[in-house]
Formats: sequence, C-alpha cells, structure tokens
Amino acid sequence: MKRAWKKFLSLVFVLQMLLPSLLLIDVKSMSPSSEVISVEVCDWSAYRHDLKRTGTYYTNKPEMTGKRILFVPTDTALYAFDGYSGVKLWEDVEDGGWVQDIICHDSMLILAKENRVVFLDAYTGRSYYSIALPNVGCLLINKGILIVVFDYNRINAYNLSDLKSPIWTKKFSCDIFNTIDEDAGSYAVTVEGDLIYVITSDFTIFILDYLTGEDIKNQKIDVGIKSDIFGGTSIAKYNDMLYIVIENSTLAQEGFYISNVLVAINLTCFKVAWTVQVASPVPPAISNDVLYITGAVKKVPNWNITGMAFDAFTGEVLWTPSAWASPSKSPVIYSDKILLVPNFAGLYAYNIKTGKELWQFPKGLNTQLSLVENTAYFGVNGTIYGLDVENNRIIFKVDVAKYIQTVIALASPSMTYTGYLSDLSAKYDESTQRMFYNWTVNIESGIGRWTTKFSLYNTVSEYWKDFQTVPAKWNITTVEIIPPGLSYQWKVELYDPEGNLVDTKWGEASSSTHTNPTISVDPEKQCGVPGSTLMYIVSITNNDPVDLGPSTFSLTYSVPSDWYASLSKTSVTLNPGETDSSITLSVTSPSTALAGDYTISVTATNVEATNYQGIAAAIYTVASFNIDILRTQFFSKIKGKIIDIRFTEITSKNPESITVTLEMNNLR
Repeated sequence: MKRAWKKFLSLVFVLQMLLPSLLLIDVKSMSPSSEVISVEVCDWSAYRHDLKRTGTYYTNKPEMTGKRILFVPTDTALYAFDGYSGVKLWEDVEDGGWVQDIICHDSMLILAKENRVVFLDAYTGRSYYSIALPNVGCLLINKGILIVVFDYNRINAYNLSDLKSPIWTKKFSCDIFNTIDEDAGSYAVTVEGDLIYVITSDFTIFILDYLTGEDIKNQKIDVGIKSDIFGGTSIAKYNDMLYIVIENSTLAQEGFYISNVLVAINLTCFKVAWTVQVASPVPPAISNDVLYITGAVKKVPNWNITGMAFDAFTGEVLWTPSAWASPSKSPVIYSDKILLVPNFAGLYAYNIKTGKELWQFPKGLNTQLSLVENTAYFGVNGTIYGLDVENNRIIFKVDVAKYIQTVIALASPSMTYTGYLSDLSAKYDESTQRMFYNWTVNIESGIGRWTTKFSLYNTVSEYWKDFQTVPAKWNITTVEIIPPGLSYQWKVELYDPEGNLVDTKWGEASSSTHTNPTISVDPEKQCGVPGSTLMYIVSITNNDPVDLGPSTFSLTYSVPSDWYASLSKTSVTLNPGETDSSITLSVTSPSTALAGDYTISVTATNVEATNYQGIAAAIYTVASFNIDILRTQFFSKIKGKIIDIRFTEITSKNPESITVTLEMNNLR
C-alpha cells in the first residue's frame, strides 16, 4: 500500500515537472548542412542536394533578422522561431513530440528520444543522423564530445566529427540516480572542465576523465538518509561542492508529500556539508557563493514551502523571497539578479545577495524561463514572451497554441573565423570517364562547423565538418562522370560556422584525350666498325591538346642483344606543342659483331596515360674492310716483317667510302 501511495505521489511530481516550457539558443547565422559523410571520396549517389541533376539547389533558406533561434518542442512537433521577429523557421513532425533532453552545438540540434539520439540541422530542421540506444536519459556536451546517459547505468561518449561508434563507454554496477520517471528525464550526471561527476544509487560519487572515461576517483559517501533509484534527482557543481537533490524514501513511505532532500557534498573530503528538505528535485541556481533552491521546506510535514537563499558552503539561510516559489521551476540567474516563477503568480526579480525585490511581471507563467543575454523567454497560455530583464519590458511575443515541453537554454559565444582554400586540382581517368576534383580547406581560427560548397555547371554540392581544434586542414575529393573532349571551370566556396563566405577559388578541368607523341632519331643510318660507339640525337614532341597541360614521358631504348646503350635523359616533361631535341642516345656494338645492318629504337610513353606512346628507329651498320697494302710503298720498312694493323679513327660515316687511319706496330 505504501509503495502504491509512493508511486501516486511520484506521478504528481511528474505532472508538475512537465509544465510547458521552451528552449532558446543564441546561434549565429548558420548555413544549411548535410548528411554525415564519413568517406573522403563520394559521387552523385553518395551525396548531392540535386540527386537527379535537375540543376536546382536548396534555396528555401529561412530569412533571419538576427542571430537567435527559439526551439519549441511540443506534444506533436518541434518548432523553430526567429528569436527577434517571431517568424517560424521550420517545423519537424517526425522528430518532434516528447523528448527527454535537447541541446545544441554550433548548428547541430541534438534530441534525446526514448530509444535514440537524433541529430538535426538547427538552421533548417533537417534530420541527418540517429543513434539507437535504449532508455536514453540526458545529454552533455563539451569540447566536441557528446556524452549520452542511457539504460539507467551506462554512458557513451561520441566525437561529433565521427558519430559511427563511441570513443569510450562505461557501465556502472549500480543505477545512476535519475528523475522520478524512470523512462525519462535527466540523471545525476554533470560536467565541469575535463571531469564528469556521476552519483549512483548506492551513493557512490564517480569522477571520470571526460576524454577517456577512465576513473579519476570514486568514493562512497554516507548521506544519512535512505533512498533508492525510484526518487527524483538533480545535480549541480560549484567550486569544490557537489549538490544533489534525491528522494528521502523514509519520508515517502510515511506518506509525506515533501520527501526530497538537497545534499551538499564537500568534494575535498567527500563528506556531507549540509542538507535541506525540498518539495521537488528541481536543480538549484548558484552564483557568487549563494545557492538558491525553490520549494525549500521550513517545516515538515506542514505545507510551509518557499524559496530560500543559502550560503553555498555552510547552508546558512541568507534570505527568503516575498513570493511563494513554485517547486517545479528552477530559478534563473542574470548578473546580480535571480528570477523566480512563484506558483503561476508571475515573474519576480530579486537581488541575489540581499533578497530585495527589484520588479515583477504580473502575467502567470506556465513555462520554465529560458534566458539568452538580457532576454528571458517564457510561455503564458500558449504564447511565448521575450522580456528584457534589465528594464522589465516585453520585446518579443509570438503565439504557439501548442503544449510546450520542458527544455534547456544555451547561447553561442562570438568567435573570429579565418580560413582559406588551396591545392585545387582536377584529374581525368579516360578509362572510366571519371573526373577527380581535389581541394584543401585550411582553418586558421574559429572552431565549429565549417562548410565547403562545390559548384559544377548549375549544380551545387555541400560538405561540412566540425573542427574543435585549430589550425586544421581538411582534404576533400569528389568524383563526377564526365564525357571526353570537354574543358570547363569549377568553383569551391568556404563558409564559416556563422554562414559567412570566407573564400572562393576557381579550378580548371579538361576531359580532352591525349594523343601519341612524335619521336625521331637522327641520323636514320650510320656506320661503324665492330666495337665502336655511335651517337644519335633523339627528339620528342608533345601533341596533346593545349587544355590538358604538361605531360611527362618516359624514354626507353631497344638494341640488339649484347650491345650497350644509354640515354642522356630517361624522362622529359613537355607542354602541349613543346619539343625537346637535347636527348642523346649512345650505342656501342660488341667487338665481335658481324658486318651488317642492325636496328635500334627509342620509345616515349605518357606516364599518366600509358596507352599513348611514340616510337622511332634507326640503323647501326657494322662495316667490313679489305685492305691492300702496296708492297712497293712500304717495302723498305716492312720487308720480311710481321706487322699488326688496327683501326684508330674513322673519318667518314658513308659505308661506301671510308677513310681509315692505320697504325703499324711490332715490326719484327
């Protein structure tokens, strides 16, 4: 019976917690993004806005008057409104409806649904990725890493630049404290700097490394009360203090409506510093060493409930407000003011140090506050208002006429963005008729999602990537099917995370086909005696079309077996129409070569298109000679002697008439 009564009271808590609210995020003028592309090479089927090549591109980009968007999840859809003009930017029915949590990172809107995490383009509402996980609870994000708490006792961490698989995962032996409804809401998990703080149902505090998930420290503490996983939970971190609101099971079993306790834990010694009973698990607001909690209890079991400001370290009561503070809405701090929504009575502003009432807005709010800069956004009976909290003046109003869920508020900081494009190239593969376009994105400053657009004729394709560390480079390759014989230009643009055009570059591309080079060998025929070396001049001309640019040709020769040859160059690079006549080929015949004509040749092959080559041949004639020595002329010198004769010089290359210089040795 006590358990049934406990569940009934918890259901009441749920109904209070689900009062309408809204999310506002201050974002820059974000450009449309695309699906997650994990490969560096893609073609039309892999990603295009214009898959059918109709020549059209996504042009219904919402016009914005400023850099602020209101995100309003309702019971049927998710809406986005211009935070200045109130114009509806987009509506998402498929991913709308109930969400456990919602956060935004740059132009990425992330929704925690019951069994999946959904990623939307915050600027257009387009869904481009989803991760299936059971019982998704809360989402945290820091330094480009997304933390997902799910399945009651598990945490996955994802790098936003690659969502395919978690970079680390952790499972706890006990459940993590979560909200009253076990299937929805937040968990007792928070992040500060590079550390994650987790409290499990056995009152163990885990401190994890944000980047690796490794335990830095874990410590079980004695909070002095009995609790279980059924209770509602919220968590906050301030300096060396950790604050958690949990259900006091003892009070709940005794039938008390007020059954939650805020526990302040000193992390230097892992001891409970102070506690106070509260009406609901709404997280506290903390600033300037003052902790404010709505629905604090002055006396139990009576319904004596109010907001209270405490010394964040000692728990000393500093002041109480003049208005009764609704226990289902968290206070919001702006500068030296704390904003309270006391039980549908309106909106009150107090000095956070002294508790002095500064002003009040009389309309009864039925949503949580969402604060961006000096504007507080809230809902009143289906209408969203924007209130200048400095001057208590309405500056925004739009009718939603929908049931709005409870969400959070974020603001994007301003940033300087610098970058440029480089290394544009286009190479054509004649065998497959594919043109490969390459370029490099260079990010010098400014983290966030950068976008590059590739324009070819009337079609535009788009690629994006999140950069969390700079400077950085991103090499991109895309492929098109292009018929041969074309010459054209292509364009690449670079946009920063705010959607501003940073750089534009044009590239040249040609699908013209190569032609065979012209090659010649001079002279076409010459003579030499066995063992002599003859020199030939080789000329090569690049006959390619002008738009193909320079080509490199490899040079090889062919000579008879056992002959020796060498080229002065083994390769040449020539522009279309250019000729190189400075190449020499030396050929040496063996001393035992028989007289006759021998063919030698040189081949030039296009290195990038090896099917295109030229060949030229020449003749090397090995000569034989019958020499008749006139006895009368040399008789006085060589009579009765044996002489050795060898050729020392050939002064004519005409095999029909050769002048030879002789040398006589060994006269004996």
